[in-house]
Amino acid sequence: MSEIIKDGRGRGYSAEVNDKHQLLTEAVVQREESYIADKFGQTYVITTNSITLNSTNRHVLLYIKNNNTTKNLYHATLEVGYNGGSTNYNRSLDLQILAGFTGPTVNHTEAVFNNVNFTSGNTAEATGYKWDGVGDGMTISGGGVVNEAVFPAGNMIVETYGMPIMGFDDYLAISVKAEEIGKISVAIRLFYK
Repeated sequence: MSEIIKDGRGRGYSAEVNDKHQLLTEAVVQREESYIADKFGQTYVITTNSITLNSTNRHVLLYIKNNNTTKNLYHATLEVGYNGGSTNYNRSLDLQILAGFTGPTVNHTEAVFNNVNFTSGNTAEATGYKWDGVGDGMTISGGGVVNEAVFPAGNMIVETYGMPIMGFDDYLAISVKAEEIGKISVAIRLFYK
């Protein structure tokens, strides 16, 4: 006597098995940041907005610090837009993620964390600063490079798959150096878990 596997929904359908005796299944995959945004309203985005680099020196553009004492702050994506400079629009951009520094001390203004679930009233328990356009970026001292990448002109979205993970009082900054003066924007989507 053979067993029949039912669908588990009370509709009386039998499960399908292929010619290799494998049970056929279907599943829906939802990104973790999307699930957290939907269920808990704890997914945010912080951005520099569109700004113009004033030199080819390195600029610290964005600073993030986790102030939540019980939840880690996970990175979902890093979005970078660079117009490629002001002449041929084909120059590249060197981007660094920095940690272990002090500051920022000058040349910054508050950056707002926007909740991507518009129906949620939650606010991020984090501090964010962006470059205010004065000098060559925010002033920080010490620290080191955690990661570095070169981006071509255009818009790039880098899936970071929850890395890095920032615990309470952890912080990082985004620094860029362009081959040529041009317009740039940097945005990071983050979620609490």
